[in-house]
Amino acid sequence: MKSTARLTRKLAPLAVASAMLTGIGFTSTASAVEYGACGPMDVVFLVDDSGSMDLVLDSIKASFAGFISDIDNASGGDYQMALVSQDTAAFNPERPEVDVDLSLNNGVAVDTALVSVFASGGSGLPEPTDAMLDLVINGNTLLTGSNDPGFASCDPSGAGFAGVFRPAADKILILATDAAPGGCDDIYDAADDANVDAVTAVASANDFRISAISTGSGVGAPSTEVSLMKYTAGTGGVFAQSADGDVSGIITDIISTCGVSANECPLSQGYWKNHEELWPVGSLIVGVDMDDEYTAEELLEILNTPPKKGNAYLILAHQAIAALLNIQNGADPSVISAELDAALAALDDVDLLGGDHTKDTDLNALAGVLDDYNNRILTPDCEAASPDEA
Repeated sequence: MKSTARLTRKLAPLAVASAMLTGIGFTSTASAVEYGACGPMDVVFLVDDSGSMDLVLDSIKASFAGFISDIDNASGGDYQMALVSQDTAAFNPERPEVDVDLSLNNGVAVDTALVSVFASGGSGLPEPTDAMLDLVINGNTLLTGSNDPGFASCDPSGAGFAGVFRPAADKILILATDAAPGGCDDIYDAADDANVDAVTAVASANDFRISAISTGSGVGAPSTEVSLMKYTAGTGGVFAQSADGDVSGIITDIISTCGVSANECPLSQGYWKNHEELWPVGSLIVGVDMDDEYTAEELLEILNTPPKKGNAYLILAHQAIAALLNIQNGADPSVISAELDAALAALDDVDLLGGDHTKDTDLNALAGVLDDYNNRILTPDCEAASPDEA
């Protein structure tokens, strides 16, 4: 029986000194981030504030004074911040909303604006996260896909994003959401996939780094996470997950690394099978929803089950499990995003513990691509953490 109890990856936050310092307008925790480690920083927080995001918002609000300290320290006191959420009250479907635009050393203004941002609306539908990113990256322009052309970047005020990103600054965008991208029509379809690709291309060409946090019900959901992985892989940002809504440590880590992904090397399915103590998660969804979730104990049982009579389900599952563990461990998912999505769709509702069996050359071919990924053939520029990783 597959368990629905879930343990998700928690990126280890930097140690933070306990001494309290008096800032300008707020009380801040002293930061352990090296002073000036990143240089000038322009940081935008993009927050899906639909009704299901209450725990995420609570986490951000509770930790924001610490984020200000970390950004101030990492930038050497030279930063700009902005806050973008969505208007869930005046417009249905929701539109992006610029709460605070970029300006120099304005952490207190963003912290103050957060007080008025509450989780509401949304109705569990797609959210305009692709439009939010487009608004920030492209300014007062139109998306190319499914969005209402009557609104510039779907911004209800028509004012757009007026902030000016500085050429010498690290341009770091931090997005948190639990839903698929829906433009401004509340429909997730091929047009939104096109928006995601277009926004990622423009962001990459203009040196933006998008870090994306999948939260709550978005964790393990391909409709949410494939888009987020495209953003992060295409721009060198960090992809992370928080099923319980606590994003404080994740954001601290993003700030401390200047928004740069670790780009860890993938590891083989044999490695993961023999190093359970190093697994970054306590369960995985090997399929498309929570009905396909397996605990670590069950995953090990699957990995240790030989694919008798060429069982393509098990052959594919072995490589998919390793690939999912690699991505959770910081490996670049972009080179296999389509293949992994196809593999998980093929394994949807397959009972990998109950002996479901098939022979399928297409599934074997998918497993071959994932095997190449897990053995580093597709990621020649990755960074091995240890010579023992093989």
